[in-house]
Amino acid sequence: MPQGNPINLSLDDFEMLKKMEIGHGTDGTVYRYNKNYLIKIYHTCLEEIKNSVPYNEEDEVKIYDSKTIVRRNMIMPHKTLNMNDDIIKSRTKGEIYTAMERQKNIKRTYLPQNAVYIDNHFAGCLIKVVNGIQLHKLSGLPMNLKLRIVQEIIISVKELIDNYIYHIDLQNSPFSHTVYKKDDEVHRSYGHSHVKIVDFKLTPQIIDLEGKSTIYTYRENEYYKNKSLASLTQLICEYLLCFVYDDFECEEDLQHFLKANHIDKSFHQGIIDGQMSFEEIDDFLKTLKK
Repeated sequence: MPQGNPINLSLDDFEMLKKMEIGHGTDGTVYRYNKNYLIKIYHTCLEEIKNSVPYNEEDEVKIYDSKTIVRRNMIMPHKTLNMNDDIIKSRTKGEIYTAMERQKNIKRTYLPQNAVYIDNHFAGCLIKVVNGIQLHKLSGLPMNLKLRIVQEIIISVKELIDNYIYHIDLQNSPFSHTVYKKDDEVHRSYGHSHVKIVDFKLTPQIIDLEGKSTIYTYRENEYYKNKSLASLTQLICEYLLCFVYDDFECEEDLQHFLKANHIDKSFHQGIIDGQMSFEEIDDFLKTLKK
């Protein structure tokens, strides 16, 4: 199925697929296709589909505003992340076919496996099911095991960057949260981990390699490389040191935390900024092995 002809669902197929919804977010709605694959239908593609498929109020995709979490029945407009010609537009067939081609060089991570069409309209992508435990649920592991996991994540991120694929949403994890008010009550909205541990060998698998979480470019892009490294830095720091950036009101509070936990002073600013190079991350990890 992957890397072959694109999946072209009929309108009846789509009606059946809607019964298999397992979740939705800002990019699109995810459905169970079979035991090995999921289908993600992008909100930006639904307008054309909506012209062909009967919808009622209950069928509308739920889009949530991050501040108010009020349901909006709407189709999200497509937004290009960057007008630079180096950037491949997200949530397009160009992105999916690029991912399929680059999968040949990517051995550690599952990229989108195929394009999905509905009634001959591009609609989304086929995604490999990745079963496992979310990384944050293993934050209580001994430091030596956590370091082993982190080293593997770094290798996977390096492989992606070497192929001009930049995951910029690694830090959007259950470690991060947004506080909002609803009905005069304070709530917290948590993210979800973009890394899963898939076996007893503690092998990590990065997920969400399309849409807003990942940028594909035609050549090396320093800006998105730095964004990907910042995302990686923040994930590593929160996972290894068991803190949440959002919980600190100012830099001084985080500085005090780092001092109290005897973190090497030379890495304080990089941790506070949430931005380190691969070399700096490697040196930082060595201090935790002592």
